[in-house]
Amino acid sequence: MSHLSTGTVTITDIDCLKTACAKNGCKLEKASTFRSYNTSNCEHRIVVPGFTYNIGVVKEKGGFKLSFDNYLDGEYMDQKVTALQKSYNQALVTKQAKLHGYGVTCKTLDNGEIRMMLTPSTIQTYNYQAISSKK
Repeated sequence: MSHLSTGTVTITDIDCLKTACAKNGCKLEKASTFRSYNTSNCEHRIVVPGFTYNIGVVKEKGGFKLSFDNYLDGEYMDQKVTALQKSYNQALVTKQAKLHGYGVTCKTLDNGEIRMMLTPSTIQTYNYQAISSKK
């Protein structure tokens, strides 16, 4: 009997997922299977210390999804996957913002949401002023 659930976020950048794992005390490993009620196939697995089962990183159209068995670890596994997905989104936005010349400031709100503020970097502003002053 399978108890697999699937995360809601499509993973497109494994390096950002690795960053999210480190932030949440997990370890991302290259693997072909992950531990669940039944052994399941994956591209990578996330080992969560103290949890019975792993989280699988499963190839799907457009990227990867997190697949997990929440039977034994129940709501704790759901919470861990939610935290990983939030951290992944934060890492991805930060990476993309920096690639486009923005600085990023993050603040965790009382309700657990993450507020991110993007600001143009001083290098970008300087380059803009240098270009606009040349005629």
